[in-house]
Amino acid sequence: MTGIRHISKFMLGAAAASALASCGGTESEERSDAASPTTQAGNIERPVVIASETERVTAPVIEEPVVLNMPDEILGVDLPIIMSGTEPFWSGSFEGGWITLDRPGLPLIEVPIPELPDAGNGRMRFNTEGLDITLATGGCEAADSELSVTVLFEDAEYVGCAGMETTEVRDGGDLPLWYQLVPGSIEAIDACLEAADGPRFVRALYPREQGTVGMILVDGVGRYEECGAEVDTGELGFFDPVSSEQAAVWFDGDVMFARADSGTSCNIQLSSPLDASLGQFHPKGCR
Repeated sequence: MTGIRHISKFMLGAAAASALASCGGTESEERSDAASPTTQAGNIERPVVIASETERVTAPVIEEPVVLNMPDEILGVDLPIIMSGTEPFWSGSFEGGWITLDRPGLPLIEVPIPELPDAGNGRMRFNTEGLDITLATGGCEAADSELSVTVLFEDAEYVGCAGMETTEVRDGGDLPLWYQLVPGSIEAIDACLEAADGPRFVRALYPREQGTVGMILVDGVGRYEECGAEVDTGELGFFDPVSSEQAAVWFDGDVMFARADSGTSCNIQLSSPLDASLGQFHPKGCR
């Protein structure tokens, strides 16, 4: 039985070799033709370029571009974005990687800007650490950028306008009567601002004893101080913290004055007849 198996295998191999020879080539020649890296076109042989393993590894990888939902593409504005509203007055910003929400008399809220959300139809919504903000195009006549903003925080809703960090100049409307005292009281105003421990707005200005003026100062979180100084020399008379009720006695309208280069900031300026080198008037509540 063993001999029969060997004879059968030999006969099969011989038959295969005979068939290959009848086709015009040997087995080794067939393999050589299959592996040849050339093709024939007429009488000219052209090499077939085959990338080596090294070339495949080092070839640059083409990646799809990453599309970000940037505010300039969806809302038409770039960061930083400034926000503000009234009733009550509040302000905020998207700037330097942070979202801020400032409400006079309450702690300043600062949270990191989250990854830019998917958005469409001119709306962007940011929700991070309890602060929910929606920005949308249109719906805000007061803002040059025509963005409306809604802020939800601790069951309170703040509605206002938002736009790029540009200066918006509005009609001053009814400026307080004390605006006329500002040019002649610069020495006294500067003395009181210097006595403060940070940037301040002048919330009210009024005559006191002969040759002196008093004023109510307010800081960025709504704390008030009363200060008095001589008009001509700027000599300080008094500087005391006061309650909001005590300060309100001196208020005349809803306007504040910021001395030029005093360190205060507000994106809304009110037009006034005063020389801009003295300072600017702003709506109450600016920080």
